[in-house]
Amino acid sequence: MKKNMDIAEQLHFIQLIRHLEFRKNASSQLTHPGQLPFLDYLSRNDGCTQQQLAEDMHVSPASIAVSAKRLERSGWIRRVTDSSNLRCNRLTLTPEGKKVLEDTRKIFDQINSQMLTGFSEKEKASLHSMLDKILLNLHADTVCPSAEKEGCPRV
Repeated sequence: MKKNMDIAEQLHFIQLIRHLEFRKNASSQLTHPGQLPFLDYLSRNDGCTQQQLAEDMHVSPASIAVSAKRLERSGWIRRVTDSSNLRCNRLTLTPEGKKVLEDTRKIFDQINSQMLTGFSEKEKASLHSMLDKILLNLHADTVCPSAEKEGCPRV
């Protein structure tokens, strides 16, 4: 590994390795690690609208529409037209989507466990705190996913 890698390069490199490990361990049905946040959000917000999902994930409604179409074709989600607003689609996970989410979480849990091997609980807490600070420094009004404290909204 490069000796003088700055923190941003290290964070990028960590994410790249996590992505490669995911691809190596994922079954062929799991096409992209970016699907996990979409499916995870639906597991916690069943029946949400595409607009709500776009706002909470900080992506464009068009991006959500494309992803929803792809995930629906895969049989992992269902889009149901809202009876009170025919222009609005509500999204739910299918049983197959729940299974894919569970399998994907297991893969990332294994990768994360490997990544933090040798860290004490105190070191893990310290790392979380430092990463939360970085997130707040970059975009305090939008993102700070691992904390639920004032000034750090839950995504």
